[in-house]
Amino acid sequence: MSRLVVHDFGLNRPGAPTLLLLHGYSDSGTNWSDAVAHWQHRYRIVAPDALGHGSSPRYTDAELAVDPSVAMYDTTIEVLEQVVAQGSRVAVVGHSMGGRMAGVIAGRRPDLVVAAVLEDPAWISGEIPPGSVEAFTAAERERWQVERDLRLAEARASGWPESELEAWLDAKRDLDPQFGARGQLVSPDPWQAEVEALAVPTLIVTGDRDVILDDNLLPEVQALVPAGVEIVIVPDAGHGVRRENRAGYYAVVDAFLDARFT
Repeated sequence: MSRLVVHDFGLNRPGAPTLLLLHGYSDSGTNWSDAVAHWQHRYRIVAPDALGHGSSPRYTDAELAVDPSVAMYDTTIEVLEQVVAQGSRVAVVGHSMGGRMAGVIAGRRPDLVVAAVLEDPAWISGEIPPGSVEAFTAAERERWQVERDLRLAEARASGWPESELEAWLDAKRDLDPQFGARGQLVSPDPWQAEVEALAVPTLIVTGDRDVILDDNLLPEVQALVPAGVEIVIVPDAGHGVRRENRAGYYAVVDAFLDARFT
Protein backbone atom coordinates (compact mmCIF):
# COMPACT_ATOMS: atom_id res chain seq x y z
CA MET A 1 0.00 0.00 0.00
CA SER A 2 1.15 3.49 -0.77
CA ARG A 3 1.90 5.89 2.06
CA LEU A 4 -0.01 8.62 0.26
CA VAL A 5 -3.53 9.84 0.96
CA VAL A 6 -5.47 9.17 -2.23
CA HIS A 7 -8.76 10.81 -3.23
CA ASP A 8 -10.87 8.53 -5.43
CA PHE A 9 -13.70 10.03 -7.48
CA GLY A 10 -15.90 9.30 -10.43
CA LEU A 11 -16.94 5.99 -11.94
CA ASN A 12 -17.01 2.95 -9.70
CA ARG A 13 -17.13 0.45 -12.53
CA PRO A 14 -14.61 -2.37 -13.02
CA GLY A 15 -12.44 -1.69 -16.03
CA ALA A 16 -13.47 1.95 -16.43
CA PRO A 17 -10.62 4.14 -17.69
CA THR A 18 -8.83 6.08 -14.99
CA LEU A 19 -7.25 9.52 -14.84
CA LEU A 20 -4.42 9.83 -12.34
CA LEU A 21 -4.29 13.54 -11.47
CA LEU A 22 -0.99 14.92 -10.13
CA HIS A 23 -1.16 18.38 -8.57
CA GLY A 24 1.40 21.17 -8.50
CA TYR A 25 3.73 22.36 -5.76
CA SER A 26 1.92 23.37 -2.55
CA ASP A 27 -1.41 22.11 -3.92
CA SER A 28 -3.13 18.83 -3.02
CA GLY A 29 -5.35 16.15 -4.49
CA THR A 30 -8.41 18.06 -3.30
CA ASN A 31 -7.56 20.92 -5.67
CA TRP A 32 -9.08 19.18 -8.69
CA SER A 33 -12.78 19.60 -7.84
CA ASP A 34 -13.62 21.43 -11.06
CA ALA A 35 -11.82 18.76 -13.09
CA VAL A 36 -13.63 16.05 -11.13
CA ALA A 37 -16.98 17.64 -11.93
CA HIS A 38 -16.03 17.74 -15.61
CA TRP A 39 -14.63 14.20 -15.91
CA GLN A 40 -16.31 12.09 -13.23
CA HIS A 41 -19.05 10.72 -15.49
CA ARG A 42 -16.54 9.34 -18.00
CA TYR A 43 -13.61 8.28 -15.86
CA ARG A 44 -12.58 7.03 -12.50
CA ILE A 45 -10.41 9.79 -11.05
CA VAL A 46 -7.56 9.10 -8.65
CA ALA A 47 -5.90 12.18 -7.15
CA PRO A 48 -3.19 11.56 -4.53
CA ASP A 49 -1.79 14.13 -2.16
CA ALA A 50 1.90 14.09 -3.08
CA LEU A 51 4.39 13.29 -0.33
CA GLY A 52 4.72 16.32 1.95
CA HIS A 53 1.49 17.83 0.61
CA GLY A 54 -2.10 17.88 1.79
CA SER A 55 -2.87 15.07 4.23
CA SER A 56 -0.09 12.76 3.07
CA PRO A 57 2.83 12.00 5.41
CA ARG A 58 5.71 14.43 5.79
CA TYR A 59 9.12 13.61 4.38
CA THR A 60 11.50 11.65 6.56
CA ASP A 61 14.86 13.21 7.41
CA ALA A 62 16.56 10.56 5.27
CA GLU A 63 14.40 11.41 2.23
CA LEU A 64 15.12 15.10 2.61
CA ALA A 65 18.83 14.49 3.01
CA VAL A 66 19.11 13.20 -0.56
CA ASP A 67 16.78 14.10 -3.44
CA PRO A 68 13.16 14.42 -2.22
CA SER A 69 11.84 14.01 -5.75
CA VAL A 70 12.92 10.35 -5.61
CA ALA A 71 10.52 9.57 -2.75
CA MET A 72 7.81 11.64 -4.42
CA TYR A 73 8.19 9.61 -7.61
CA ASP A 74 8.36 6.24 -5.82
CA THR A 75 5.22 6.83 -3.74
CA THR A 76 3.30 8.06 -6.79
CA ILE A 77 4.30 4.98 -8.77
CA GLU A 78 2.98 2.81 -5.94
CA VAL A 79 -0.44 4.44 -6.34
CA LEU A 80 -0.33 3.99 -10.10
CA GLU A 81 0.65 0.33 -9.84
CA GLN A 82 -2.28 -0.31 -7.50
CA VAL A 83 -4.73 1.27 -9.94
CA VAL A 84 -3.36 -0.71 -12.90
CA ALA A 85 -3.51 -3.92 -10.85
CA GLN A 86 -7.24 -3.31 -10.46
CA GLY A 87 -7.65 -3.73 -14.20
CA SER A 88 -7.96 -0.14 -15.41
CA ARG A 89 -6.26 1.63 -18.28
CA VAL A 90 -4.75 4.87 -17.01
CA ALA A 91 -3.85 8.28 -18.39
CA VAL A 92 -1.79 10.52 -16.15
CA VAL A 93 -2.60 14.25 -16.03
CA GLY A 94 -0.31 16.62 -14.17
CA HIS A 95 0.04 20.34 -13.50
CA SER A 96 3.42 22.08 -13.06
CA MET A 97 5.34 19.92 -10.54
CA GLY A 98 2.80 17.19 -11.21
CA GLY A 99 3.19 17.76 -14.94
CA ARG A 100 6.89 17.07 -14.69
CA MET A 101 6.16 13.97 -12.61
CA ALA A 102 3.65 12.82 -15.23
CA GLY A 103 6.33 13.26 -17.88
CA VAL A 104 8.81 11.21 -15.88
CA ILE A 105 6.22 8.44 -15.58
CA ALA A 106 5.53 8.62 -19.31
CA GLY A 107 9.24 8.08 -19.93
CA ARG A 108 10.18 5.55 -17.28
CA ARG A 109 7.00 3.48 -16.95
CA PRO A 110 5.15 3.44 -20.28
CA ASP A 111 3.89 0.01 -19.26
CA LEU A 112 1.60 1.66 -16.72
CA VAL A 113 -0.05 4.47 -18.71
CA VAL A 114 -1.67 4.79 -22.13
CA ALA A 115 -1.13 8.56 -22.35
CA ALA A 116 0.00 11.67 -20.49
CA VAL A 117 -1.22 15.26 -20.29
CA LEU A 118 1.33 17.77 -19.02
CA GLU A 119 -0.03 21.20 -18.05
CA ASP A 120 2.82 23.75 -18.18
CA PRO A 121 5.24 21.20 -16.66
CA ALA A 122 7.99 22.39 -14.31
CA TRP A 123 10.89 21.88 -16.68
CA ILE A 124 13.21 24.01 -14.60
CA SER A 125 16.50 23.45 -12.79
CA GLY A 126 14.78 22.22 -9.63
CA GLU A 127 16.02 24.90 -7.25
CA ILE A 128 13.73 27.74 -6.25
CA PRO A 129 14.95 30.95 -4.60
CA PRO A 130 13.71 31.50 -1.03
CA GLY A 131 10.53 33.52 -0.91
CA SER A 132 9.54 32.86 -4.53
CA VAL A 133 6.95 30.22 -3.62
CA GLU A 134 4.40 30.47 -0.81
CA ALA A 135 4.38 28.55 2.44
CA PHE A 136 8.05 27.69 2.95
CA THR A 137 7.91 27.89 6.74
CA ALA A 138 5.45 28.22 9.58
CA ALA A 139 5.97 31.99 9.44
CA GLU A 140 5.19 31.99 5.73
CA ARG A 141 2.02 29.99 6.35
CA GLU A 142 0.92 32.50 8.99
CA ARG A 143 1.53 35.34 6.56
CA TRP A 144 -0.46 33.45 3.95
CA GLN A 145 -3.45 33.33 6.31
CA VAL A 146 -3.21 37.06 6.90
CA GLU A 147 -3.24 37.62 3.16
CA ARG A 148 -5.95 35.04 2.52
CA ASP A 149 -8.61 37.49 1.34
CA LEU A 150 -6.17 39.17 -1.02
CA ARG A 151 -5.08 35.86 -2.53
CA LEU A 152 -8.69 34.78 -2.87
CA ALA A 153 -9.53 37.98 -4.72
CA GLU A 154 -6.53 37.57 -7.04
CA ALA A 155 -7.54 34.01 -7.91
CA ARG A 156 -11.13 35.05 -8.58
CA ALA A 157 -9.92 37.89 -10.80
CA SER A 158 -7.99 35.32 -12.85
CA GLY A 159 -11.22 33.41 -13.44
CA TRP A 160 -10.39 30.37 -11.32
CA PRO A 161 -13.29 28.00 -10.53
CA GLU A 162 -14.87 29.00 -7.24
CA SER A 163 -15.15 25.35 -6.19
CA GLU A 164 -11.35 25.02 -5.98
CA LEU A 165 -10.35 28.20 -4.16
CA GLU A 166 -10.75 27.16 -0.53
CA ALA A 167 -8.95 23.85 -1.00
CA TRP A 168 -6.16 25.62 -2.90
CA LEU A 169 -5.62 28.03 -0.01
CA ASP A 170 -5.77 25.26 2.59
CA ALA A 171 -3.12 23.31 0.70
CA LYS A 172 -0.63 26.17 1.18
CA ARG A 173 -1.12 25.87 4.91
CA ASP A 174 -0.61 22.10 4.81
CA LEU A 175 2.68 21.99 2.89
CA ASP A 176 5.49 20.17 4.70
CA PRO A 177 7.61 23.12 5.93
CA GLN A 178 10.82 21.09 5.86
CA PHE A 179 10.25 20.19 2.24
CA GLY A 180 9.44 23.80 1.40
CA ALA A 181 12.47 25.11 3.25
CA ARG A 182 14.76 22.79 1.30
CA GLY A 183 14.10 24.85 -1.80
CA GLN A 184 13.93 21.96 -4.27
CA LEU A 185 10.74 21.90 -6.25
CA VAL A 186 11.49 19.01 -8.62
CA SER A 187 14.35 16.74 -9.65
CA PRO A 188 17.73 18.44 -10.10
CA ASP A 189 18.41 16.19 -13.10
CA PRO A 190 18.34 17.81 -16.56
CA TRP A 191 14.74 18.09 -17.69
CA GLN A 192 15.78 17.86 -21.33
CA ALA A 193 16.47 14.13 -20.97
CA GLU A 194 12.97 13.65 -19.55
CA VAL A 195 11.42 15.35 -22.58
CA GLU A 196 13.40 13.18 -25.00
CA ALA A 197 12.37 10.03 -23.08
CA LEU A 198 8.58 10.53 -23.38
CA ALA A 199 7.40 7.12 -24.53
CA VAL A 200 3.60 7.28 -24.67
CA PRO A 201 1.26 9.61 -26.56
CA THR A 202 1.65 12.91 -24.72
CA LEU A 203 -0.14 16.25 -24.84
CA ILE A 204 1.74 19.27 -23.52
CA VAL A 205 -0.61 22.16 -22.75
CA THR A 206 0.58 25.64 -21.88
CA GLY A 207 -0.75 29.19 -21.95
CA ASP A 208 0.27 32.40 -23.65
CA ARG A 209 1.33 34.48 -20.63
CA ASP A 210 3.24 34.04 -17.35
CA VAL A 211 4.04 30.39 -18.06
CA ILE A 212 7.07 28.15 -17.61
CA LEU A 213 7.04 27.13 -21.28
CA ASP A 214 7.38 30.71 -22.45
CA ASP A 215 8.78 32.06 -25.72
CA ASN A 216 12.31 31.46 -24.47
CA LEU A 217 11.86 27.83 -23.40
CA LEU A 218 9.22 26.54 -25.79
CA PRO A 219 11.49 26.33 -28.88
CA GLU A 220 13.91 24.12 -26.97
CA VAL A 221 11.08 21.84 -25.88
CA GLN A 222 9.74 21.68 -29.44
CA ALA A 223 13.16 20.62 -30.70
CA LEU A 224 13.42 17.81 -28.15
CA VAL A 225 10.00 16.14 -28.15
CA PRO A 226 9.82 12.73 -29.84
CA ALA A 227 7.16 11.63 -32.31
CA GLY A 228 3.73 11.23 -30.75
CA VAL A 229 4.02 14.32 -28.57
CA GLU A 230 1.74 17.27 -29.25
CA ILE A 231 2.17 20.80 -27.91
CA VAL A 232 -0.81 23.16 -27.69
CA ILE A 233 -0.84 26.78 -26.54
CA VAL A 234 -4.22 27.68 -25.05
CA PRO A 235 -4.90 31.42 -25.50
CA ASP A 236 -5.89 33.75 -22.67
CA ALA A 237 -4.33 31.51 -20.01
CA GLY A 238 -1.34 31.61 -17.71
CA HIS A 239 0.43 28.89 -15.74
CA GLY A 240 -2.88 27.58 -14.36
CA VAL A 241 -4.16 26.82 -17.85
CA ARG A 242 -7.03 24.60 -16.73
CA ARG A 243 -8.28 27.18 -14.27
CA GLU A 244 -7.85 30.27 -16.42
CA ASN A 245 -9.31 29.09 -19.73
CA ARG A 246 -11.51 26.14 -18.87
CA ALA A 247 -13.20 25.90 -22.26
CA GLY A 248 -9.93 26.06 -24.19
CA TYR A 249 -8.20 23.55 -21.93
CA TYR A 250 -10.98 20.96 -21.89
CA ALA A 251 -11.62 21.21 -25.63
CA VAL A 252 -8.01 20.20 -26.31
CA VAL A 253 -7.57 17.68 -23.50
CA ASP A 254 -10.93 15.94 -23.95
CA ALA A 255 -10.24 15.35 -27.65
CA PHE A 256 -6.81 13.95 -26.81
CA LEU A 257 -8.13 11.61 -24.10
CA ASP A 258 -11.08 10.47 -26.18
CA ALA A 259 -8.69 9.39 -28.92
CA ARG A 260 -6.61 7.40 -26.45
CA PHE A 261 -9.52 5.55 -24.82
CA THR A 262 -11.60 4.72 -27.90
